[in-house]
Parts: sequence; C-alpha cells; structure tokens
Amino acid sequence: MTTLYITEPGVQVHKKGERLLVSRGEEILQDIPMIKVNRLVLMGRGVGLTTPAVFALARNNIDVLYLTGRGGFVSSLVGREHKHSRLRHSQALAVSDAAITFSVAKTIVEGKVHNQRVLVQRHAEGASWAGRALRVMDQMKQQVDSPVRWTRCAGWKAWLPKSISVCCAS
Repeated sequence: MTTLYITEPGVQVHKKGERLLVSRGEEILQDIPMIKVNRLVLMGRGVGLTTPAVFALARNNIDVLYLTGRGGFVSSLVGREHKHSRLRHSQALAVSDAAITFSVAKTIVEGKVHNQRVLVQRHAEGASWAGRALRVMDQMKQQVDSPVRWTRCAGWKAWLPKSISVCCAS
C-alpha cells in the first residue's frame, strides 16, 4: 500500500471503475488501481479531486489529506467510521459518570489485590513474611469492599507491589 502524492498545479484525480486516473487536461499521467493506494495527499493550489473520486476513496477507507504547497496541514477527509468508533464514544461518556468510574476503579484494585495475594501464596509458601503480607492484603480487600474507605484505596494500584516488598523485608 502506498501514499499517492499530487503536487503539480493543474493536475486532477478522477475515478474510473476501481482505478484512480491522474490527469492534466486530456493527458493521463498515471492510472493506478485504487486497491494499491492507502492515502491520497493533495499538495498546493491548483490540484483537484473529482466528486466521484471523493466518494470512491471514502467507500474504500482511503484518507485524503489537503496540504499547503509547503506541506502545512489544511484539511483531511476520512472514510467510513472506524469499527470501534461507537465503542470509543461510549467509553468517553462512561468516564464522566462517577458510578461507572468508581465501579471500574474498584474492579481494578480488587484484581490487583487478588493477583498479588495469589503470587504470595504460590511463591512464598513457608516464608516468614508471607503470613503478614497475606493479612495486609486481606485488610485491603475489606477496605475495597467498604465504600466509606474507598478514598484510602485510590493509591493502592501503584502502592500494592511496594507493600509486598515492605512485608517481605520485615
């Protein structure tokens, strides 16, 4: 896949079937299969793109960039919406909802505490510090389950691995 640059004044891009024709007046300069193009860049004044070509490029998800003659950004045309755009929009809306944000954060902290507990159980069996580390994590789990104490849990995501090493050191 390539980027097609159109830089010469008086040059226009047309669509013919599933091909892009680059022409100056009646003269065809290039005849390119659309499938081989992933981006079209139009640079400077006097370069053109026909309406049928715009529609074909959009249908084929081929971006079109308009730049100044010196390469400065002017505008872009993007094809159909990305398959994940609705998901990203829903995620952005969810961030502004405190209940959803709290639920996600709580789930992350619960998962971190659980995974650290499993690691200690698997790899520190019989170690003198293991019992203390597991008790600390049990206390953390109880605090995560208590909404009143949630504010204390906010820093645990970064703090949890350090707490294990502190327990191990003593």
